[in-house]
Amino acid sequence: MKVKFRKKNLFYSFIALLFTLVLFFNANSSSLQKNIIPTSTTYEENVKDVTIQPIYDSDEYFIQGFNTTVAVKLTSDNRVQLNTEKNQETRNFRVVADLSKLTVGTHEVALKVQNLSSGVTATLASKSITVTIEKKVTKTIKVSASISEDHLQDGYQLGKITVEPSEVEITTGEDTLKELTSVEASLSHLTDLNKDTSTKASIVAVDKNGEKLPAVISPEQVTVNIEVNAPTKEVPVNVVPSGTMDSSVSDLTYRLDQDTVTVTGTQTLLDQIDRVSLPVDIDNITKLTQVKVAVPVEDGVTADPASILVTIVPTLKQTTESTSSSSTSHSSETTDKTSTSSSSQSGSTSSEQSTNSSESSESTSSDN
Repeated sequence: MKVKFRKKNLFYSFIALLFTLVLFFNANSSSLQKNIIPTSTTYEENVKDVTIQPIYDSDEYFIQGFNTTVAVKLTSDNRVQLNTEKNQETRNFRVVADLSKLTVGTHEVALKVQNLSSGVTATLASKSITVTIEKKVTKTIKVSASISEDHLQDGYQLGKITVEPSEVEITTGEDTLKELTSVEASLSHLTDLNKDTSTKASIVAVDKNGEKLPAVISPEQVTVNIEVNAPTKEVPVNVVPSGTMDSSVSDLTYRLDQDTVTVTGTQTLLDQIDRVSLPVDIDNITKLTQVKVAVPVEDGVTADPASILVTIVPTLKQTTESTSSSSTSHSSETTDKTSTSSSSQSGSTSSEQSTNSSESSESTSSDN
């Protein structure tokens, strides 16, 4: 009896264990499946600005009017391959637009992906582009360069502008060339100019409205030399003596070879200048003297001429000895004049007397 009871218990225990295992595996089957059989993972990368390569006869045609890049979505189960295609320096694929069978005109052209690694798929953000095909023309055109006074500091003025090289080669479409009015050096990057400037400038081809036209330009940049003239002002020069006048001199007179100078600087500085004071050293000046004196100006200002020739003319004082000598000389001259006058008068009297005597003798003789 006991043996039979034990067999029944073993049987029910086995059934219970079996159900327990069934429930356990049923509840954890998905987890076990992941651990035992690994599932594949798909990776994605979005690549922006992939260059579109048009296929056409570039010797005969010029194309324009289309977007030159496109965004591409890459997917793959292989991370290494995906990274290879993502990197611009290592990728194999390219996006092309085949125009080889098209002629002059505007066309919608499908985009295609070529040379993509196996195991990687690509999806283009744009399926096609619109492109205009023109006959290709090349022409040499003179470059113009201009800049507004707004690009200069206050008071400064534009001088001569030169471009090196003065001409460039333009390659564009036949119809586009008809719209072209000028080839310009772009100087919009220059501001607040206050001195002569030399700069590199990009070249653009524009129509009558100033709109940029599609063109290939060689060279792409030129050198632009710009003369900038600073504000100027003509002001008088005043002599300012320095030092001590010699005791033998009563006065000094100054003669300048230039009565005015032209000062150059910012407008703010020039507005503060009404005249230039020229310092002249008068120590030990007892005779006519000429000195070259530099024109003094403050920082940021220049003067033309930079120096002025000053002639200093002294007036000497009269001493006591010279006054006495002058008086003696004057007295002597007076005495001489008196003697001369007396002699003249005496001679005149004697003459008169001789004449009277002669007349008396003639009268006596006549009476006899």
